[in-house]
Amino acid sequence: MFKKLGEEVDTLDTASFGALMGKSYQLLVLLALRRSETIPKLPLIQKLLNMLESDLALHISLADLSKENNLSKATLTRMVKRATGMTPIQYRAQCRIKQAIYYLEIPELSIKEIAYRLGYCSQFYFSEEFKRFTGKTPTEYRRYQKTLPKEK
Repeated sequence: MFKKLGEEVDTLDTASFGALMGKSYQLLVLLALRRSETIPKLPLIQKLLNMLESDLALHISLADLSKENNLSKATLTRMVKRATGMTPIQYRAQCRIKQAIYYLEIPELSIKEIAYRLGYCSQFYFSEEFKRFTGKTPTEYRRYQKTLPKEK
């Protein structure tokens, strides 16, 4: 295929321009198809979990997820629950709390700023949610982290 394209480019015949474009398009399609065969496709559940773990500050509804993946809400919930033991909303909340724990180790970030970075509309709701998951408020958790020995 490359040889044919090379020969037609060398002729510089304006009449063969359309044929050249057609062959170029065929080559691109062929390369794209070969590339898509070599890219491993993620299982649907992994794709769903990746979507739930990304952009934690954005609101993602169950309806949005189910529509984007051509699944019913019940099927989506059942798949995520089977894989994680949690509903999609619970799983996303847990991801937010894990990210909050990471942020709490950065002393320059206030609790309010962490809450907004994670998409909470108020730091008070964030504190309640954090305490429900960890048993401590963010401030208590931050104080507790300071007492632990640092890893080297």
